Amino acid sequence: MVQDYAERYYLPGAQRGAPPVGGGARARDVARAVRRLRAAWDEVSLRVGEPTVDERGRLLVRIDATLGGLSPADVRVQLWVAAAEVRRWR
Repeated sequence: MVQDYAERYYLPGAQRGAPPVGGGARARDVARAVRRLRAAWDEVSLRVGEPTVDERGRLLVRIDATLGGLSPADVRVQLWVAAAEVRRWR
């Protein structure tokens, strides 16, 4: 069964595969970015402040980020808040 699957799917797929475009430049760029992120990761930290609600009813949360060797373009911060918690702050 495994041999049948390999002969019918894996081998034909491998034969149809194209060599990397640009000689693998994209893969090298991604690997370089991953190494840079891993090297800086131990210096990254977030501190989340106490949420408040403004006069328009918007939930405001201050997040202080220490990025180490990363730039703001390297990171994205997302915050998830349960609806029950939002009611508690109002």
